[in-house]
Formats: sequence, structure tokens, C-alpha cells
Amino acid sequence: MRARAPHGDEGTITPDGLRDNGKAMSVFLRLPKVALWLWLVLSIALAIHAMGPGGGLAAPILLWELQKYGEVYRIDTIWLLGLVLILPPIFLLRRFYARRPPQKVRPSTPEYERRQLQGIRAVVLLLVAIATGATVRALSLPGPADPIVTIALDTWPVNRPVPDGHAVLLGTPQPDYLLSYVERARGLKITNSTSTTHNIVPMTERDWMPGRPVRFLADWGVMHLEKIVRSMGAPARPPITASPPGFVTSGNVPGYVRAWFEARGVVLADDAILLTPDADAARTGWIVLAALSGCLAFPILIALVTAGLVRPQH
Repeated sequence: MRARAPHGDEGTITPDGLRDNGKAMSVFLRLPKVALWLWLVLSIALAIHAMGPGGGLAAPILLWELQKYGEVYRIDTIWLLGLVLILPPIFLLRRFYARRPPQKVRPSTPEYERRQLQGIRAVVLLLVAIATGATVRALSLPGPADPIVTIALDTWPVNRPVPDGHAVLLGTPQPDYLLSYVERARGLKITNSTSTTHNIVPMTERDWMPGRPVRFLADWGVMHLEKIVRSMGAPARPPITASPPGFVTSGNVPGYVRAWFEARGVVLADDAILLTPDADAARTGWIVLAALSGCLAFPILIALVTAGLVRPQH
């Protein structure tokens, strides 16, 4: 039985002790249970996708931060977005089960237990597969110990894929389209705040003209920025320049970086890559995905073992 809210406030107190104050909440709570669970799964998928290089739903927010402040808070934004996406369906599911009338306890049958066990095992196997795949991908990415390969942009075929590796770009920087910003991450009590300066310029063929798709970007960092600045106002055919050594991986151009360049008339190719001095830039997202999947799979597996649902096969 529901109780009236105290002090004349509108709404009711539900059996879980939470106040139900709005028509919007009632509309959401009328959704079937399957819809709420699908909402939660979709929210988790979108949050994981935002951890990727493209940024997913976080990309427009990061672009706004870049244009407004000249800084981006990538990790903080992704975590906040994840909370905004995931918490509402969790809250609604809690309310849904709290409002549901008591159900008759049906006697369990071996067939029901078998199906339940199969479903839980399938979830665990899926999480383990995701964690394994993400770990393999993270370990396969290039590192500082890999040999440096030179990619000459004037002779690199347009349709030739760019392999992941430790590389130097030999081409013509376009300093008029320099993107300079700081990426910050706020520290917690046990970690320190960090900031990384990025100076990203398109690297092109020597005869490149505006409007032609750009396939390569290079982050020159702080140490090499003077070299880029000196080349501003260079003659119509500037000399070919070697970028500082860095790491290239497929699909690693952040969504907000792509949007920033395209807003200034620089069209990036669909398979554009970014040479970055940070070897862990592409690896971090895969490590986080592997850790999250493993953290979800491990307690479920422990619960199965503790409940005696997983028995050794003789």
C-alpha cells in the first residue's frame, strides 16, 4: 500500500522508499521489462563505443570543449557520459521491480535450472571472449621497441592500406591548418591530474591543394612545434619534411579532431590516420574494455561456483 508524501508534496512513496513525482516517470515505468533491459544494454554499448578512438556520442561534446576552451577533458567526459547513459535504465529497473506486485513462487524444475545455467554461461563466455579479443588487440598494437618504418607520402599509393606500426611520415606539413590544444584528465585522491599538449597538422603530398582529401595527420607534440611554426609563410612549394617518430593505427583519428579540420575546409579521407607520439593512445581503450569485461565476468563466475551451479566434469 502506498503512503502519501509528507508536508503536502505531490506524489507517492513506493514500496522501495522512493518518491514517484511525475507523469514522465509513470510513462517510463509502463515500459515492458524487456524494453528497460534493452535500454540498459544499448546504453552500455554506447558508453563502450565512446571509449573508442572516434569518441562515439562523446565526440560532439569534446568538439564543443575544444572550440570553447581550447582544451578537452576526454576521460572525464566519457565517464560522465557513461553515467548519464547507464544510470537512468538501472534506476527505472529498480523502480519497476519495486512496484511489481508479489509474484507466486513457482517450484523450480531441472529444465528451468538447465536453461538458466545455459543463459548465465553464455553471458560469461561472451564477456570472456570480449576481454580476450580486446587484450589480443591491445598487445598487437605497435610499441617503442618496434622498428621505425618511413612512409613517403609522395609515393604512397592512394588505395594502399597503412599498416599499424612505429613510423615516420615523410611529406609536406600544412601549418596553416595547425590544431593546437591541451587534453586534460582530472585526478582522483589516489591519482594525479595530467595534461598533454597536442599540435596536429595535416601531412600531405608536395603538390597537395585544398579540397583534396588528406589521409595523414601528425601530432608534433611540444618539442617539434617550433619547426612547424618556422615553416609558416613558406614558399608555394615548401620542402619535404620528416615528422617526428610516432605510432600509427587504423581508425585512430578522434571524432572531434576530424570535425575540427572539416569545419575549416580540410577534408579527411575515410581511412585517415593520426601519427601520435603516445604509444598507449590507441591501446588504452582496448585495455579498459578488457578490464571492464573481465570485471563483469569474474563475479558472475564466482557466484556460479559458490552456488554450486558449475560442477566439475568427470
